[in-house]
Amino acid sequence: MGQCESSENQIRYQQQQEEQIMLQNKQFNDEIARLQSKIASFEGMSKEIKFLQKQVVKMEAEKAELTGKLAIVATNHKDHGHSHDHAHKHSHEEECECPFGQHQSPINIVSDADGVQTVQMGAGQHKSSPLEFSYPHRVAGCTILNNGYTVQINIGEQDTNPCTVTVEGVKYTLRQFHFHTPSEHTLDDRQYEMEMHLVHTTDDGNIAVLGYIFSVNAKYQRTTFELSELRGIAGVGDEEDWDETTVLANGIIEGNDFLKQFWSQLPAKKCAEIPLKNDISFDHLFEASSRSVKKSKRRGKAVVNMDIFQYDGSLTTPPYSEGVKWMVSKSLHFINQKQLRQLSACWGNKNNARDCQEYFDRKVQIRSHMTMRVDQDQFHE
Repeated sequence: MGQCESSENQIRYQQQQEEQIMLQNKQFNDEIARLQSKIASFEGMSKEIKFLQKQVVKMEAEKAELTGKLAIVATNHKDHGHSHDHAHKHSHEEECECPFGQHQSPINIVSDADGVQTVQMGAGQHKSSPLEFSYPHRVAGCTILNNGYTVQINIGEQDTNPCTVTVEGVKYTLRQFHFHTPSEHTLDDRQYEMEMHLVHTTDDGNIAVLGYIFSVNAKYQRTTFELSELRGIAGVGDEEDWDETTVLANGIIEGNDFLKQFWSQLPAKKCAEIPLKNDISFDHLFEASSRSVKKSKRRGKAVVNMDIFQYDGSLTTPPYSEGVKWMVSKSLHFINQKQLRQLSACWGNKNNARDCQEYFDRKVQIRSHMTMRVDQDQFHE
């Protein structure tokens, strides 16, 4: 009798254990289902948030663009060519085949051709779509201003000998150049201390920007005056033979050769245009960016072997207009610590660089060869 009761108790106990396990399994499965449902809900919300964020960016860009256009109408195109960080220049974004917002600048540039984001421009493309600069040896009549956001140098009227760049058969004229700290474009996900933008436009408002990136860790490059010699201009260089120690010391003390032409006139506070005391020569920028500068077989031209990243982008300030031809020099330029501190202090040491934007299937082309026009009546035979 006792054994029967014991067996029944064991069976009942086992049944209770099995029921408890089944209940726990059901609770466990219910919890998994609840969590899966919650995850699915979060994923849906995340997609919706991303969609809304893109819509907000697009709306803000359109709002800024309308604001810029209204400002243009209100001022009746006053001071054409001398914009506030080139914001009011209207480009041909209407001609873009992609929706607005998919050709924005700056971007992170992959510095070596990977066949995906960056591709090497072939010899055929260099010939069919040449890049030609025509900058005089010196540019007079420039002014400098501090608009509270950046320091900008406006190029004086040059009816007889303007600074121009011809891209894909279209000629653009240099209007102004300005600065961003830190750099807006990044190279291989690395951001540098400063970037300078040379803004060129056509008469109908299309824009091409030439960008130079500066770093305190870049090697100081002494001006070689190669372009000056090809122009037939004698006696412009220092004939003293410097050793490496002297070159390094000069960079630390004097800073970048191009910048020091006007750095003493940097406006520390917001101000209107101030005439520059000295003319500006852009030869150093081209020399310091180039592997070589040599005489061309064609009279009046020099061949410049300089790596440039070329892509289609936008303004980096409102109204963020697209259709801008971007050319960013691959070579880093030297700036010393003193020059960098002086510049950044002009806008309160704030970050005035826009964040990098998405590619949206765009490609960056590396262009390695271009020509530079020099004054034909001074071209050295």
